[in-house]
Amino acid sequence: RDWARLGNIAINEAKLVLSGFETKPYNGAPPRLALVEIQEDGTYLPLIDEWEGAFFFDGSYKSSSNTYTFRITRHVQSLISDTTKPNNGMYLFVRGESVIPERFIFNGNRPAADTASPFRLEIIYTQLK
Repeated sequence: RDWARLGNIAINEAKLVLSGFETKPYNGAPPRLALVEIQEDGTYLPLIDEWEGAFFFDGSYKSSSNTYTFRITRHVQSLISDTTKPNNGMYLFVRGESVIPERFIFNGNRPAADTASPFRLEIIYTQLK
C-alpha cells in the first residue's frame, strides 16, 4: 500500500514465486496449489486473477525449478488503486487435498542456506504521469 503514495502506478505483472526446500520432494509434490483471498469473516474467495484462466493464474508445480508460481497482477493492482479495500491476507492450500497425498516444504523469505531460493513477489510496474 505504500506504493499508492508514489502516485499513479500500473502493475504490468506481479508473480508470487514459492520455492521448495527439498530438491526432490519426498513422495512427490502436489500437482497444483490454490491461492485465495481471505474475507473479513474468515471465509475465502478466489483472487480476481484466477478468472483469467488456469494458464494465466497458474499454481502448478514446476519440477525444473522446484517452484509454484501464481500471477496476481490484478490483485496487487486493486490493493494499490483502492487503499480502503480490506487486505486480510491469503490462504494457500493443495487443490484436491482430500485425495492428494503429496506434500511440499517451502523455503521462507530468508532461508538459512545461501544457495536456497527464497519465496518472492516479482513486480514489473510503470509509474504513470
